[in-house]
Amino acid sequence: MSQLGKAQLLSIYLPSETTPLRPLSEAMWMQPAPTLLGLRLDHASICRRNIFSGVFPQLTELHLAFCEFDWDIPLISNPTSTSLHTVYNTKKVTVTRLLRLLQSLPCLVDYEESHCLERSSIHEPPVARCVRLPNIKTLSTSDDENLSLDLLRGLEAPQASITTSHGARYPSVVKRTLSDFQDAFGHKWNGVHSLRSRQDPKYCEFSISTTETTTYSFSVLTFSDSWSHFNFVKFACQNLPVQNLQSCSTNRLSVEAANLLGRLRWLNKLRLIGESAVQPFIAALGPTWNGNDPVDINEDSGAPSDYALPFRALQQLALVKMEAPAAYNGLLGVLTSRKASGIGLKNLTLSKSKIIMADIAPLTLVVDVVSFDA
Repeated sequence: MSQLGKAQLLSIYLPSETTPLRPLSEAMWMQPAPTLLGLRLDHASICRRNIFSGVFPQLTELHLAFCEFDWDIPLISNPTSTSLHTVYNTKKVTVTRLLRLLQSLPCLVDYEESHCLERSSIHEPPVARCVRLPNIKTLSTSDDENLSLDLLRGLEAPQASITTSHGARYPSVVKRTLSDFQDAFGHKWNGVHSLRSRQDPKYCEFSISTTETTTYSFSVLTFSDSWSHFNFVKFACQNLPVQNLQSCSTNRLSVEAANLLGRLRWLNKLRLIGESAVQPFIAALGPTWNGNDPVDINEDSGAPSDYALPFRALQQLALVKMEAPAAYNGLLGVLTSRKASGIGLKNLTLSKSKIIMADIAPLTLVVDVVSFDA
């Protein structure tokens, strides 16, 4: 530690299995850090208020994970901070106190908190008005949904990309939480921009992004019967404002959900993982002109009246983990028909799939660009 005065980046990791929350040496904390730019502490206990003898004029990046510290230490309220991450720390902070802290960080560009919040006390004076963070670009909160809502309601971050993550034990929680966020941020909610979902027997994950670059994520680590028949794409199409949806990624797709996606007039990018998702898509993609215009699910978007084919706006298709060559034949048939109708696919990507050039070659005749990894 004798060279701390010249250090620009300091990272200390103390494994909790061997040294749980061990206080760092007084000698280390007493040394001035005039050139220190970044500090990352994992499983450490910060006991001193006068850290680095109060000398850390260039410190801009601070990451504290699984640490024990008081939230009023100068290290946290450093006005030069541009990046602050507080993750799973042992002492929690009230929403009101965190808002005051963020208000004191005018240079902050990036902030992440995970499981650090607790309810504000009724005796704690509230923040007078919404805390404005004009420079912040990324803001992430992973906590109890009500605490995350309280935090975001107290902030005004016009340039921020906001991410919130929540665990959801039952599908009904997803619907309620999304409804709460939509009500809280209705003035910023211009519809869903993208959907992502992944489900397997032990893990379920769903996320949506709005056109304001806000993402809401939900995860379930342990499979339960309540999720076994849950189809997030179908749920989203029937419950969320998806009329402007442009991008979707899923490994679980039913024919009904594929038909709902096919009605969306602005969906131009689709990523399907596994043949169980690809086959329903091919079935929905197949119908040709029938004179009946599809309609938007939640509202009329004013698209031209000649809109008649499913997935008409689709330009980019990514297929992941394709193993059966027969699937390419079905895909070739519908893409050939669409090419003849003047709405051919622009880009087809095959990833982590069984590639047989004899199956791929015909696709290059009906798709502008075909790319794949072997």
